[in-house]
Amino acid sequence: KRTYFRLLSTPINARKYLLANVLVNMLVMTIQVAVTLTIMKSVFHIGLNMSYWEAAVVMLLFSLIAVGLSLVLISFSKSRSAANALQNLIITPTVMLSGCFWPVEVMPATLQKIANFLPQRWTLDTLTKLQEGHAFSELSLNLLILFAFAAAFFLIAVYKFSRNKTTENFV
Repeated sequence: KRTYFRLLSTPINARKYLLANVLVNMLVMTIQVAVTLTIMKSVFHIGLNMSYWEAAVVMLLFSLIAVGLSLVLISFSKSRSAANALQNLIITPTVMLSGCFWPVEVMPATLQKIANFLPQRWTLDTLTKLQEGHAFSELSLNLLILFAFAAAFFLIAVYKFSRNKTTENFV
């Protein structure tokens, strides 16, 4: 708590502090994606059946969504432990519903429709279509939807952070 208030006593404001956190998180995610793809290709000799650059772009776009969602969860939480609990309550079911653990096609029709409202589903669909040989340019709707998820999460977080001052609980 004291660190946050000390930071705010300097020329930096809360918006710059949050932006710096987003940039650092995206840097870490970029390194993780690069290392993962490099190990898949070089160590395990796993072929993706698509360009590694295209895979990286889609994964980084999903990383942006994940950072935005994290900010939303923090903005609705009163403490770090509440944010962690909320994260588990949101992430685990959405991963299950989106087709990460099993194919969406084996789920009931209602759950398949719900899956279409989850960013993980659109990320998996984009990666699958790229693996099937679709051109990156053919997937503009998927990419637009993923950008919309990212924008929506960031807008919700910015709105909530502007309405409350709970970020000091997370420093």
